[in-house]
Amino acid sequence: MMTEEQMNLRFRHRRRIALASFIMMSSTIILLIPIGLFVEGAAQSMEDIRWLITTGTGLWSALILGYYVAASYEQGKSV
Repeated sequence: MMTEEQMNLRFRHRRRIALASFIMMSSTIILLIPIGLFVEGAAQSMEDIRWLITTGTGLWSALILGYYVAASYEQGKSV
């Protein structure tokens, strides 16, 4: 059985990981859009960039959902 302090440390660590992942995935998506729209020659590879944006968005959503479900499970388990 985990103590209250260990649980809080675990939740803080998980929140830090979720925040770092959120920032990285969001910045990737935010950077890909201007590259696809404004870089000359990128229009030819717009399909590739569209695929990257779709894949990045899907990964970002799955990651956030996974952390939410895991945190909810841990929190419910600790009560």
